[in-house]
Amino acid sequence: MENSEPKEGEGVEKLVVSGVASAAFILLFVLILWVAYLPTHSEEVDAEGRVAQEAKLSETKAKSAEKLEQYAVANAAEGIYRIPIEQAMELTVAKYKGE
Repeated sequence: MENSEPKEGEGVEKLVVSGVASAAFILLFVLILWVAYLPTHSEEVDAEGRVAQEAKLSETKAKSAEKLEQYAVANAAEGIYRIPIEQAMELTVAKYKGE
């Protein structure tokens, strides 16, 4: 019959192999996270993009303010005109009050 008792040092070897495998797995996981979240743009590119976005935002705000605060012809054929928002709100309130 074979001796079923573990040989001397066999348990230690398994423990060392398990420890090395666990450490390798953790290092691989950290490496994957680091690569996945590594910044892909430099600060200069981000700064240039930010300037472009701010310019576009300013242009959009100016166009919106113009539409809300000035008179304009929306559709002359149908007789549709744009009036400032403040005046439109006052006219709407007056209409519902019955004035």
